[in-house]
Amino acid sequence: MAILISVFSLGYHGKTIGFEKYSPCHRTTVAHFLNKGKWDDATLEDIPKSTVIQFIYKEAWQSRKPVFCIVDDTISSKAKPSSRALHPIEDAYFHQSHLKGKQDYGHQAVAVMLSCNGIVLNYAIVMYDKSKSKVKIVQDIADELPVPPVVSYFLCDSWYTCGSIMDAFIKKGFYTIGALKTNRVLYPCGIKQKVSEFALHLRNTDRCAEVRRFRLFHAPLPLSLPAEGTGGTESHGGTVNGR
Repeated sequence: MAILISVFSLGYHGKTIGFEKYSPCHRTTVAHFLNKGKWDDATLEDIPKSTVIQFIYKEAWQSRKPVFCIVDDTISSKAKPSSRALHPIEDAYFHQSHLKGKQDYGHQAVAVMLSCNGIVLNYAIVMYDKSKSKVKIVQDIADELPVPPVVSYFLCDSWYTCGSIMDAFIKKGFYTIGALKTNRVLYPCGIKQKVSEFALHLRNTDRCAEVRRFRLFHAPLPLSLPAEGTGGTESHGGTVNGR
């Protein structure tokens, strides 16, 4: 706790000298703990996760409001790549930045938030080091979530609107609300069609509503996405939107 207080109060600059101001231990003891201390990372991560789930699910049970699982990723950019840095930072890679429209060097993390009745809490932040795909990271998050006490929703952008993730969340009681790029292929009623073509036939009476520059369409079940790694299709319920 002393380390966290020091980081947020004084800022962290890569040195342990500020830790002793909030710790009864000498800074060399703190440095030894950080460098050679042994602890179970998974256990430490599970403690805040269980607290967040307990709080959000209790609020959902009491208020009867839906739980929202919100997923997004971001890049913490670094000024210099490791080849030019004086002190290279571990686990930094080049990632495709959709905001910059080019490769960006730094750390990329997948953030997961749980929300209910206006309360938003951080459930997990998973570092993306390319040893596991971002889709698999989110699948694992879905698998570990308990079933909420009310109908709930998974919110995501077009990167995570795929069959495997939607299947993982619907098994836990989360319907998907996600974006689709206009070049995605759907199979409404078993007919292959691009989203851009499918959107031309939508009317406001077809469970459709305009939201800013997006058009939302609720697909109870007959809307299908291509199954990953196969030539077939899988059916998924939820709401999708396309530009």
